[in-house]
Amino acid sequence: MVVDDGIAIPHAKPRKYVNSFGITIGTFKTPIVFASHKNVRILITIASVSSENHIDLITQIMKLIEDESFMELLLNSNDSQKDYILKRIHN
Repeated sequence: MVVDDGIAIPHAKPRKYVNSFGITIGTFKTPIVFASHKNVRILITIASVSSENHIDLITQIMKLIEDESFMELLLNSNDSQKDYILKRIHN
């Protein structure tokens, strides 16, 4: 699911194939092609075992995406900073 120019959130819906919560953030210096979109620079991948948690998590991510300083941080942060961001999203 591409939610904004340059941002995709592929996610697994809660079903029997999702065994635990998971979230990753991938950023690309050079945009990648994701489905029919050619400018994706950020992938936020999530998996959740709870339908309620799944919707809440996507809602939180969508709010963060609206924040330009957050997006700038994502595009320019190193791996340890991204780990901190992931912990903040999940809590």
